[in-house]
Amino acid sequence: MLHAFFQCTGLTGVDLSNLTTVSNQSMNSTFYGCTGLTSVDLSSLTSVSGNNTMSTTFYGCTNLTSADLSSLTTVSGNSAMQGTFNGCTGLTSINFNNLQTIGTNSSSGDYGHFSNCFKNCNNLTSITFPKLEKIYCTYSTNTYGTFSGNNKVQKFYFPKLDTITYGTGAISTNQKACKNVFYGCSELTELHFASANQSAIEASPGYSTAWGRGAGNVTIYFDL
Repeated sequence: MLHAFFQCTGLTGVDLSNLTTVSNQSMNSTFYGCTGLTSVDLSSLTSVSGNNTMSTTFYGCTNLTSADLSSLTTVSGNSAMQGTFNGCTGLTSINFNNLQTIGTNSSSGDYGHFSNCFKNCNNLTSITFPKLEKIYCTYSTNTYGTFSGNNKVQKFYFPKLDTITYGTGAISTNQKACKNVFYGCSELTELHFASANQSAIEASPGYSTAWGRGAGNVTIYFDL
């Protein structure tokens, strides 16, 4: 699906409700620049893997208002969700009800697994990650910017998350990204995690110094 609908500006809707798996060249820039796109049905998609996985899949889809990815469990491979929804200024909600893993537990490359994923989605009010367990980020840039430019979301809930880390053995220059996972959430005030995962979350890179950077005063709760 590499560049499948690249800059198809007249495309308004796509029914991919029977699609379950994408691999190899994956969904890199599949709908990049589809400025007329308002809806995509990917409700049966369970896994995406391979080169540039879901990198810039919906980049610049300014009229996309919602995305149903409710069956997606794993996005693996390099640049897993780098810039996936970057510039989707009309996006208000995304369903990630079954997503468990973002990125790959590897130090073999400098990959922006979750960087700029929701950058400039300044109307996004609802993102749900009820089953997300692991986020891997091996990227050497200082400004990770996963939610940069988002000025609506005030609270995030991660009831299953126990890992925010770089790949096993990653060199120090590839460890910066994890320290800025919540960078740029200007209205963010609360992060909620499971009490059972408190020690693991507190051991995550940048927990004590960087998670609230660029987001005002953030209170972290272990109450789920």
